Amino acid sequence: MSGRGAVRRCVRDAPVQQQPIQIARLQRFAMDSFHESGAPLCSSLELRQDFSVALIGAGPASLACAAEVRRRGIRADILTLDRCQED
Repeated sequence: MSGRGAVRRCVRDAPVQQQPIQIARLQRFAMDSFHESGAPLCSSLELRQDFSVALIGAGPASLACAAEVRRRGIRADILTLDRCQED
């Protein structure tokens, strides 16, 4: 996710005497720094056909894991609750 398109939200439950963390500004800083570094966004490796990785949930850890395995040429399937339920 790019910080440029993030919903502008702040952490409202910050401890007393501390300002809330402005998530959108933090994301934008991270993405701007990444783009300035010149690092490639994703791998040019072709996806391996012999196996893939299934990740449960679309939280930060699953997304980071998906990005890492993709860099290694492995397909990652992210399973979320709405995708697991039968209609």
